[in-house]
Amino acid sequence: MINLEKERRARELDEELSKQYEEPVEISERTEASMRRRRRQRRRRRTVYIVVIVVLLAITAWMARSVVELKMEQKELEAKQQQLEQRKEELKEKKKKINDKDYIEEQARQQLKMIKPGEILYVVPGENGADTEGGAKDDQTVTDDQESGE
Repeated sequence: MINLEKERRARELDEELSKQYEEPVEISERTEASMRRRRRQRRRRRTVYIVVIVVLLAITAWMARSVVELKMEQKELEAKQQQLEQRKEELKEKKKKINDKDYIEEQARQQLKMIKPGEILYVVPGENGADTEGGAKDDQTVTDDQESGE
């Protein structure tokens, strides 16, 4: 019986020792597995971070390009606005002249070849010496009153 007890006790000790030695092996395998998982998680995080950064950079570049295009368009529109304002001033001046009696008379004489009663109209050909079709632009008109000093 004593031998049986000793053998049983020896088996128990062996089992305890084998468990002790097996546990660290299992723990190390678990540790390796958890380390692999952690590495995968880190890689995934890095990949996600890189993708997010690339997307943010692309959005920033697109927005910068849009800003530059809008600035260029703004400069073009400002130049066009300045031209239109200049044209507006020219038209205002022309409008003032249109209501002026002397301007109306001058335009009637030049464009329509009108004369006052008692005047004689002389048409002198333009610089090129030949009558052009329509004749009004290159011809000079001289009236009798203008020649006499009036």
